[in-house]
Amino acid sequence: MARDRFLGPGLAVDRFTVVSVATACAGLGAARPLREMHGVMFVSGMEITVIMANAMVNAYSKSGRVEDARLVFDQATVRDTISWTSMISGYCQAKRLDEAVQVFEMMPEKGMIAWTALISGHEQNGEEEAALELFERMLSEGVAPTPFALVSALGACAKLGLVARGKELHCFTLRRRIGSHPFNIFIHNAIIDMYCKCGDMTAAMAVFDQMPERDFISWNSMVTGFSHNGLGKQSLDIFERMLVAGVQPTHVTFLAVLTACT
Repeated sequence: MARDRFLGPGLAVDRFTVVSVATACAGLGAARPLREMHGVMFVSGMEITVIMANAMVNAYSKSGRVEDARLVFDQATVRDTISWTSMISGYCQAKRLDEAVQVFEMMPEKGMIAWTALISGHEQNGEEEAALELFERMLSEGVAPTPFALVSALGACAKLGLVARGKELHCFTLRRRIGSHPFNIFIHNAIIDMYCKCGDMTAAMAVFDQMPERDFISWNSMVTGFSHNGLGKQSLDIFERMLVAGVQPTHVTFLAVLTACT
């Protein structure tokens, strides 16, 4: 058990303090308080538990101090799935994808959360082809994809214009029933976005019409999709349906509608 380290009269640092400060720093993206506390912990020889290490790795990563995050990670005597995934996510946030892959390959057991972090990291940093390759590798190793990994793969297809590959992923979601509640809208919106960006508005409309529930993202995707694909009348028709359904338009909606009108 981590022992208390006293900073002065009535002031002590224990494992609860460390986790609380780290959580606050992660939310604020502030590394200085965490580094100061980390220095006190180091000088005093305070034991760092896995929960403390995970909180610190996450906080350092979110505040842009990935080197400090790696230092804590390397010094941790015990690591769990959260430890590995936090370090992978930290490198992805810093756009250091090669190092994220290196940490991933070092993992003794690669769970779906770590796969998701790596796939999403590549897709979000413009490495769409690598993201799809990782997704295929995950499936080949028998790991079931999370909805977030699937959305990243669909996003990669959308950016690359790979409608055939996107259709395969669409069929995959139907076979596996991955789009079940509560990820129904989340998955369907990604599928619609993929079809819209690939220019297949017939498929996008079919998915949209079959959705049991829709949000403003669903409607915006269709209004924008028709507009950007030169189908102004259809864009305005969807916009009218959106208003009838009582969905509040956003600035994105109005930009698409203006484009459709021209």
